[in-house]
Order: sequence, then structure tokens, then C-alpha cells
Amino acid sequence: MKVVNKIVNQTTLKNHCVKVGLTLTSVFLFAGVGLLPSPWVQAQSATSVVQFRGTCSNRSKWRLKTAKNNAKIELEFEVNQVPKIIGQKWAVVITDNGNTIFKGARLTQAPDASFVVKKLVPDLKGIDNIVAKATNPKTKEICKFSVAVIL
Repeated sequence: MKVVNKIVNQTTLKNHCVKVGLTLTSVFLFAGVGLLPSPWVQAQSATSVVQFRGTCSNRSKWRLKTAKNNAKIELEFEVNQVPKIIGQKWAVVITDNGNTIFKGARLTQAPDASFVVKKLVPDLKGIDNIVAKATNPKTKEICKFSVAVIL
């Protein structure tokens, strides 16, 4: 297994990309909040799992995991709230090429004050532009990330 880390800094924002697995060619282009130009990663795997990590607008952390699953893309969007407060409500929206694939509320859960949204979406022809955004209405903190996926 080969693991490649790429870190992009923008003031206090740090985005990490971890590439795991190698078998079939796919390309993941990603852009964190306000990063230009967009760094890119090429993943080669039928079972490739690519994870993106970063810091939200305050101190919370987010993670977006994408994985190829036959003709579908597995998405897992996680937010770990800092400070750790159980039961905090977050509004979450995930889109694929502008179409909403998830819109709802999530509460942070014990033990680490986090929540996860998992979706299995069709792999559209061409580029899948996935945008995940979570907003805490109480603290006004925002976690947002976009990834362009070509499988």
C-alpha cells in the first residue's frame, strides 16, 4: 500500500489529502475553501479510497472520504466539533454537479462530538463535482469542501 500526503496551507487552514490503494486509474481534483489554484491528486484504484481533511472556519475538523464502489461513488462526510459539545445541531448539504444528494440536520454524538453523513451516489459520466457543507447555526461555524471526481 502506498500512502501519499499533500498539505496545502492557507493562513490557518490546512488541507490534507491521503491516497490509499492502487489498481485502476481515477483522478481526484480537489479545492478547499478559497484555495487557488486547486492542487490535484491522481489515485489509481478500483477500490481507491481518497480522504481529504481540513479545519472548519473555527476549530472544528472535517473529513471527506470518497471511494469507488462499482458504478457508484461512496461518500463519507464527517465533522468533529471543537470544543467537544455533544448534541450540537449542524445543517448539512451535499451536492453532486449542483443536484442535492443530501440535505438534513445532524447532531454531534458521543464520545468525540462528531457526526457522519454517508451516501452512495451514481458515478455520473465525466466529472462529479461534489460539494459538502456543514453549518452550525448556534456558533455560525462552517465546514465546506469541494472535490471533482473523475472515475
